[in-house]
Amino acid sequence: MVFTVRAMPHSTLATLLALAVYVLASARLTRIVVADKIGDPIRNAAIRRFGSGSMWTFLVHCPWCFGWWVCAVLAWPTAVVAGLPWWWGFGLWPAGSYVLGVLARWDSE
Repeated sequence: MVFTVRAMPHSTLATLLALAVYVLASARLTRIVVADKIGDPIRNAAIRRFGSGSMWTFLVHCPWCFGWWVCAVLAWPTAVVAGLPWWWGFGLWPAGSYVLGVLARWDSE
């Protein structure tokens, strides 16, 4: 059996694409801040401002922690773009955060 894009209704495909982009964009934004070289200024600023043992510094070094908040910000716009009821944001937030955390563990260097 061959699957094609035309096999799914447009709204279903658009919803699936929006959810995939939500998780992947959240994961990438999180990785930029917590691990990539381009995020060094953010992490260094947190250390300078709050100290190396602070919760804020821990937040910008932990993909599970920072990813939780990235997913929180993007959950409701994703629900709207995906054509889902707004209250789905309450489920997208923790679900996206969990997938992001698993991806971060798999992607760790």
